[in-house]
Amino acid sequence: ATVGNKEVSKTPKSKNAALEALFAKRASAMEQGVASKTTNNKNAALEALFAKRARPTDEKEVPLKDDPEYQKYFKMLKVGLPIGSVKQALMRDGKDPSIADMDPEKSYSSQTESSEEVNNSQATKIDVPLKESEEYGKFFKMLKMGIQIGAVRQALQKGGKDPGIIELDPEKSLSSQIDNTPLKDTEEYGKFFNMLKMGIPQGAVRQALQKEGKDPNIIDMDPEKPIRKQGNKPNKSQKVVAKQIAPKVARKRLFWNTIDESK
Repeated sequence: ATVGNKEVSKTPKSKNAALEALFAKRASAMEQGVASKTTNNKNAALEALFAKRARPTDEKEVPLKDDPEYQKYFKMLKVGLPIGSVKQALMRDGKDPSIADMDPEKSYSSQTESSEEVNNSQATKIDVPLKESEEYGKFFKMLKMGIQIGAVRQALQKGGKDPGIIELDPEKSLSSQIDNTPLKDTEEYGKFFNMLKMGIPQGAVRQALQKEGKDPNIIDMDPEKPIRKQGNKPNKSQKVVAKQIAPKVARKRLFWNTIDESK
């Protein structure tokens, strides 16, 4: 009996162990399935993220003529509109007018430098003393060799440069000696160009300039450029004095008879 009782007690235990093993196996399979789904979801999310990031790069490489932002301006050029009109349209829309000068077959990003590179290159060129600059150094060497300043001025003009550069200090940089501020943004003349912009007649603006002792012909210059790049325009208010030529006097020959002194 005792042995029988032991055998009877072992049977339920073995059944319970079998059930527990079955449930453990199923739980393990379910956990593996959830883990695989999670991994797949993570992979899908990463793929979607990489694809999203890749799209803007592809868009940047679109040629300007096909770029949704600029294509209409290149169509304007294609139908024969003047480039000046296209640039005005770009400015009106708040875009860079120099876009019209770019190659429509290339993308915008491939034709522009980063602002940091541009700033660094400009700073390097501008801060060099004039006598050591690549652009103007040779002209100051000409002066040092004894060439007359008039000849150096002509050489500067021939090279399409401002001849007034030769009057500057060769030991200092160009940026430290010149003002590149556009006329419309200068303290001295900006308000007069604002008057024109507000619709005040040009004659009234000229009078305002004269009233303050300034050249009224400044108003005829390009407000987008600095005054030094436009030269000194002749003052129309000054009258040109013509050379006075003495009138021609008709001369007559005189004839006379000698007097006989004996009489």
